[in-house]
Amino acid sequence: MAHLLGTNLALWFWTLCSEEVDESVACKSYPVPLGNTEKYFSPLFVEYLLIAASLFYQIWQDLLPTQAVAAPHCRTCACQVIAENDDAENVDADQRRDEGRGADRIRRGMSRNLGLGIVMGCCFGVVFIILVIASTYSGKTHRIYHIAYPGGIITLYLIQIVACYIILLSAQSLAWDAQRTSLDHDDALLYISLVGSLLWEGFHLYSLALIEIDPKIEPESLPNVRHIDIAADALAMLQYVFQTTILINLRRHQPTQGRRTPWISQCLLFLLTTNIGLWIENSFFVEIIITTPGEKYTSIQKNLKPIGYILHPLNIFFRFHFAVCCLIAWSIFRT
Repeated sequence: MAHLLGTNLALWFWTLCSEEVDESVACKSYPVPLGNTEKYFSPLFVEYLLIAASLFYQIWQDLLPTQAVAAPHCRTCACQVIAENDDAENVDADQRRDEGRGADRIRRGMSRNLGLGIVMGCCFGVVFIILVIASTYSGKTHRIYHIAYPGGIITLYLIQIVACYIILLSAQSLAWDAQRTSLDHDDALLYISLVGSLLWEGFHLYSLALIEIDPKIEPESLPNVRHIDIAADALAMLQYVFQTTILINLRRHQPTQGRRTPWISQCLLFLLTTNIGLWIENSFFVEIIITTPGEKYTSIQKNLKPIGYILHPLNIFFRFHFAVCCLIAWSIFRT
C-alpha cells in the first residue's frame, strides 16, 4: 500500500509538472482523431490519482498492526463475554424490529429531502453554466457577457455562504460525535485542496490589485470589469474557507430526528449541485493561466503560469471532492 501510495503521488506530480510539447514537433496524425479533447480528460486523470493516493493511505493506516491490551481479571472475562453476547443479541433483535418499521419512513424522508435543494441547485447551476459559456466565447467581443459572469458568480457565492450559515445554525442542536475527533483522508484532501484554491484565487486577486494600483501595467484592461473581478475573487476566498470549515464541523456531529435536520439536507444538496457546476467551469472552461472565462490574460498571470500547473488542478479537485463530501454528509443527515 505504501508503494502504491508513492507511485500515485509520483504520477500526480509528473502529470502536473510535465513539460509542454512544442506544437511544431507534436505528431499531427493520431490513430483516433481526438482533436482538442485532452483538456477534458486531463482533470479527471489528475483527480483519480489524488483520490487513489488518499485511499491507499487510508487502507495502509487501517492495516497497521494494533497491540491488544490484556484484561487484568482473567477469571471474569468468560462470564463477562457471555453476558455481553446475550445483551448484544437482544439489542440486535430490537434493532432489526426498529429497522423494519423505519424502512418505509426512511424512504419517505428521502423523497422529501430530494426536493428544494436539488431544484434550486440545478437552476443556479444551469444559469451559471450559461453565463460561463457566454463569457468564454463572447466575453472578448461583448463586454456585457464578461460583466454578467462576475455578477452571477458573486450571487452564487453569497447564496452558498447563506446555505453554509443555515447548516451552522442547524448543527447546534445536534449531538457531538466523540469518535470523530481526528482527521481522516477526506478531511485531509479538503484541507490540501483548500490551500491550493486559496493560492489560486489569491494570485489572481494579487495581479488585479497591482493593475488597479498601477494601470500602466495593463493599459488595455477594462476598469469597470476589473473592479467586479476583484470583488468576486475576494468573495471566492471567503466562500472557500467558510464552506470547508462548516462541512468539516458538520462531519463531527451525529444525526438526530429533529426539525432542523431537513434544512441541513436541503442545504447540502444545494451545495452539492452548485459545486458540481463550479467543477465543470474549473475543469473545462478555465485554463492553466490564472484567469476567469473570457478574461484577457495579463502579463503577471503569464509569469505565474508555472505555479498554475500545481494550483489549477488543486482548485479543480476542491470542487469535486467537496461535492463528494456533501453527498456523504447528505446520506447521513437525510433522515
